[in-house]
Amino acid sequence: SVVTGCGTLEDYPDPASVFQATFNSLPGPGISILQANGRAFADDSTCYLRLKVSPAAFSALTATGFTPITGKEYQVKVQNSSMVGPLPSWWNPLKDTPTVFLYSTASHPGLGRGQAIVAYNPTLEIMNFYWDGMD
Repeated sequence: SVVTGCGTLEDYPDPASVFQATFNSLPGPGISILQANGRAFADDSTCYLRLKVSPAAFSALTATGFTPITGKEYQVKVQNSSMVGPLPSWWNPLKDTPTVFLYSTASHPGLGRGQAIVAYNPTLEIMNFYWDGMD
């Protein structure tokens, strides 16, 4: 017999819960949530965050598991990601003219698969952070 199941698409209730799901903590000093949106379906999650982050806080948030990539690699990773629509209306990472780009497949050690893609403008202190993952 075949067993099939349906999950429920759930939006995270508020920006702080998206941050918590992403970093396993609440925002600390040097971090302000500008926008955040996330949804979970069964064991799959997708989150988008736009944060005001000091350089020190940025370094702390991305200290483990991230590798620098080029702006061109960033665009390819975004195009090949699991981003599913509708995207948040504010999601436009390149609008913030980022100069630092990072990629990780290990930012969520508890996930069976997943990735995080980061664009950061240290002058404006704006970080756009996308991740998706599956338990």
